[in-house]
Formats: sequence, structure tokens, C-alpha cells
Amino acid sequence: MNGSPTIIIEQQNSTNTNRNRILVAALLKVISNIAIPLIVGAFTVIVAVHQLNVAQSNREKDVIQAAILRQKDLEEALARRNESREDAQSQRAEDKENARLQRELDLNMIEQKLLQEKELAEKQRKLSISRREHELQIAYQNHLHEVLLEDERQKENILVNFQRELATLLLNYDSSFQDPYDRFRFVLQMKTRSALRLLNSFRRTILIRSLYQANLFNENWKNEKSLLFRANVSGVDFGHPTDDYEYNSGVVYDHLSIDETDIQHSSFRYVSFTSNPSFEYSNLDNTDWSYSVLYNNAFKKHMSMNDAIFFQSSLKNVAFDNISINRISFQNNKECNACFFEKTSMLNARFDNSYFLYSAFANLSIPDSSMYNATFIGSDFFNVILDRVNLTDTNLEKSQFEHVSMRNCTLLNTVIEDAKFYDVNMSGCKGHTKEQLEYLRKQSDVILPE
Repeated sequence: MNGSPTIIIEQQNSTNTNRNRILVAALLKVISNIAIPLIVGAFTVIVAVHQLNVAQSNREKDVIQAAILRQKDLEEALARRNESREDAQSQRAEDKENARLQRELDLNMIEQKLLQEKELAEKQRKLSISRREHELQIAYQNHLHEVLLEDERQKENILVNFQRELATLLLNYDSSFQDPYDRFRFVLQMKTRSALRLLNSFRRTILIRSLYQANLFNENWKNEKSLLFRANVSGVDFGHPTDDYEYNSGVVYDHLSIDETDIQHSSFRYVSFTSNPSFEYSNLDNTDWSYSVLYNNAFKKHMSMNDAIFFQSSLKNVAFDNISINRISFQNNKECNACFFEKTSMLNARFDNSYFLYSAFANLSIPDSSMYNATFIGSDFFNVILDRVNLTDTNLEKSQFEHVSMRNCTLLNTVIEDAKFYDVNMSGCKGHTKEQLEYLRKQSDVILPE
């Protein structure tokens, strides 16, 4: 019995415990029934709030993103506007440059076109001028040809009339011509001089041959009575024409007198004289004496024979006294035997391959002349200047030199055997040999080459 209250107490405690458990369970059930919706509601609220927050956040992000995008769009738009502005400016600058270049190109094209048009106009002008000049030249040539033809006709008429009148005079008054003072001679002389003045050299030659064939160059027709006195006979061929040279028959003049006359550029080829011709105070420059034969003739009294030619000529006892014969040529002459030259100007004379025998040169100057391969046998040189003369291969055998200046001459292969030298200056000469020096040392008063 002592244990019963304890058991009851324990039972009561157990019952209380169960009751508490049931109560707790019921409470828990109630609570769970209430809590779950609450939790769900709370969770729903939380979710809703969260969603609202998320939505708000997203809205804010969207706003920010939108603002960023707007800002970016604005920046891009601004950049595009700036780029477009720069592109526009660059395009405008390029357009301006293109326009400038186009204007320059247009201007250049216009200038080129104007230049081409100007050049074309200038060419056309020059062509027109050239055509005009050509037409004028043709007209002038035609006129000149007509004038020449007329001049030729006039000269031919003058020549024909002269020959006709000469024939008439010869037929009617032949005996009268023997008197040099006859009036018909005077008339013929005047007609001859007038005709020679008007004719050319070709017809002058025909006129001279007509006089020659008429035998009017004779002893009665000399000096001032000569038909050729003070006449113009320049360019006349007194010898053979060119196409007759091969016959070598020669033209012989008995008495040829041509005083105070212009005889320049005339030809005396194949001419010979039976008596001494007279050329006093005449001009015989540039005359040709090739193949001529002169014997006992004298060229003197202030006449001139500069640049005359004596190719293959034969001269004997011919004197050149106190006249001018500068640049005269005796090259390849046949001979000049006993020729005499005194007080004559012979500057730059040519004696190459010439032949002089027993000739004399006195009181004259022959500097700077060429005597290459020339022959001077037994010839005398007295008071002569032979400075700088070329005596190469020259034969001076038996010649005599007295009071002669031969400075700076050339003595290469020069033959001086049996030649005599007295008072001769040979300083500066070259080409000499020891034998020549030894020979010259034996001469009198010779200044030897250095």
C-alpha cells in the first residue's frame, strides 16, 4: 500500500505527460495547420517581395542599362555626327580639291587648246607666209630667168651686131686698118670696149677670138691704140677652151697689147707669144698660165699677178720686175730658164716640184713659201728673204746665195753641193745633216743653224 501513491503519482505524471504530448501534438497540428499557410503565405510574400525587388532591380538595371544605352547611343550618335561632320568636311575638302584640280585641268586644257590653236594659227601663218614667199620666189625666179634671158638675148645681139659690124669693116675698109690713126680704127676700138663692157666672160671670149681670127692683134695695134686698151676682159679665155686642151696645139699671139685693163680670172692656157706682150698697169690676178710658152717676155710697170698659176708652163728669159705676184704658183712647171725676179712681192709663193735653171732672184721677199722638191740649178739669190721656207728635197746645186736671210728654214735632204753662200743667216734652220754643216762652215759669213 505504500507503493500505490507513487504509482498513482507516476500514473498521473504519465497521464499528464501523455496529455501534454497530445496537447503538444494537437498544438503542433494546429500550429502546423496554421504555420504552413503562414509559411506559404510568408514565403509567397517573401517571393513576391523578392520578385518585386528583383523586378525593381531589373527595372533599375533596365533604366540604368537604358540610360547607358541611351548615353552610348548618344555618344555613338555624337561620334557618328562628328564622324559624319568630319566625313562631310573631308568630303567638302576633297570636293574642293577635286573642283580645284578640275578647274586647273580645265584651265590647262583650255590653255593647251589655246596654245594648240595658237600654234596651228602660227603654222598656218608661217605656211601662208612660206607659200607666199615660195610664190614670190617662183615669181622672182621667173622674173630673174626672164631678165637673164633678156640679158642673154641683149648680149647675144650685142655680140652678133659687133661681129656683123666687124665683118663689114673688114670687108669694106681692110686696107684702112693698116693706118693706126684711121677713124675706122677709132670707131672699132670704141665699139670693142663698149661691147666688152656689156658682155659676159663667155661672149667676151668669143669676141676676142673674133678679133684674133681677124688678125687685129698685130704690131699696129698696141698700147693706147690697142682695141683692148682700158677694156674689161676679165674671165676671158685667151687660150684653148677646156674641151680643146687635149690637142695641145697652142694659141700664138704675135702682138698682144692689153694695157691698163682688168684681166682678172682670165686664162692663157696653151698660149705663146712671138713678141713681148704688153700688160702695163693691168690687173692679172687669178690668171691661169698653165701649159703656156713664154719667151723673152717681161711683166713689169706696176701690174699685178697675184694668185697666178704656171702649171706645166715653159718660161725662158722672162722677167718679173717690180710687180706684185703674191701666192703665185710655179708648182709642177716644166721649166723657168733664165727667169729674172727683182723687187717683186712674192709672199707665200709656191715652188713645189718646180724647175728653175740659171734664174735670178734679187731684192725681194719670199717668206713662208714652199720649195718642196724644187730644183734651182745655177740660180742666184741676192738680197732675198727666205725665212721659214721649206727646202725639203730641194736641189740648190751650183746656186749662189748672197745677203740672204734663211732663218727657221727646213733643210731636210736639201742638195747644197757646189752652192755658194755669202753673208747668209741660217739660224733656226732644221733638218740639216753634219755634212751640210761642215760644208756651210767653209762658206763666208754664214750664221749656222743652232
